[in-house]
Amino acid sequence: MTDVSGIPDGNDVRIRDALVAGSEEALAEVYDTHGPIVYGMALQVTRDRGAAEDVVQEVFVDLWQRPERFDPHRAPLRHWLCMIARRRGIDWIRRRR
Repeated sequence: MTDVSGIPDGNDVRIRDALVAGSEEALAEVYDTHGPIVYGMALQVTRDRGAAEDVVQEVFVDLWQRPERFDPHRAPLRHWLCMIARRRGIDWIRRRR
């Protein structure tokens, strides 16, 4: 978690650097660590298990394709992933209307 002083979590910095370098192991680590909370957020927003699974997939594909979008100096990885999941869930709801 990010320190109150604004210093990023060293693990988040390490993960981001590894993702930017194309490390599949780093992506697997992020998924194993944060996948359940991202799924929970997506399910809370969509109230649909299938949609939540799709949202999780979109979130992690986006992280894999554009890891430089995550800035550990602005937010912890967990919070950033949940924010993206929430936005994707809202987009899913809007598409259904």
